[in-house]
Amino acid sequence: MHMAIRFTIFPTGNAGSPSVIVFDMEKILIGRGSICDLRLPLPGVSYHHATVEMDGARHTIRDESSTNGTTVNGERIPPDFKQVIRSDDVIEIGGFKIVPALSVPMEGAHSDERTERVARTLLRTTSDVRGPARLEVVEGPDAGLSIELGREGAEPIVLGGGEGCNVRLTDPDVKGMRVEVHHGIGGWTLVSDGEGQVPVRLVEGGTVEFGANHLAFHDPLEAYYATLLSSREDLEIPVAQAVQDADDEEDTEEDARQAPMKAGAELPPAPTVPPADETITSRTEVVGADGEQARMPEYSWIVVLLGIVSFLASLGLILLLIF
Repeated sequence: MHMAIRFTIFPTGNAGSPSVIVFDMEKILIGRGSICDLRLPLPGVSYHHATVEMDGARHTIRDESSTNGTTVNGERIPPDFKQVIRSDDVIEIGGFKIVPALSVPMEGAHSDERTERVARTLLRTTSDVRGPARLEVVEGPDAGLSIELGREGAEPIVLGGGEGCNVRLTDPDVKGMRVEVHHGIGGWTLVSDGEGQVPVRLVEGGTVEFGANHLAFHDPLEAYYATLLSSREDLEIPVAQAVQDADDEEDTEEDARQAPMKAGAELPPAPTVPPADETITSRTEVVGADGEQARMPEYSWIVVLLGIVSFLASLGLILLLIF
């Protein structure tokens, strides 16, 4: 059994229960990008926001020159400096509060699946993206059919040409056939009732074939998530503006095209995380590359002395020339 670090992540505005993820890695990348081990899917979080790593016998966090910075116990840490963290410290990144627990037991190893599950859970509880997911028949006998899909917890949508289907298709090729569309923690999947059939993951903008029909999948939340994962640009201004536009009852056609990019414009106050001793006090240290805070050398007195010597030499030369 490995000893690891556990993060408890509190989403903004007490939106849902906290998420927990455990790492047994020496270096953990935190941010909203696809390269990160801990993904925080909000535009206020930079693509690669911070790094937590083992530094000898202790853990440190370094802000990677992020747009909105990183704080530990209420104190903003300088960019590119390592700061020691301890259990029950409160790390704030882009509106999330993260409480570490050091040297916890861990069975097995961290996986990308755990990262994805936590990211999608945080996305659902913090995002204000509007609009339902849809399957649209773009080609085939049922072209033009649009099917609205429910979110997590809703009953699966059953498509096909047989009995018991929520949505009946006229395509003769699917007579007696059926497929189910499920929504879970990992996104949308299409499951055939055939024996040994492997579920198909539905991808934003992708298409699947069912009989002679070609079905296109669209989900504003999936599109927004994909943008957070891939874009290295600062998303705060355009996303916030998109929300303000969405709140206007008379949305323009341009607003509708930008709907997949809508997310929370303002970050509500994050939940209070009570530490062990009820009062959070700073127990942090800032360390440089050599383990000490960088200091600028003091050479100003040498410069002044050289200036005085030069002035006296010049004055003596002038007096010699005169007399």
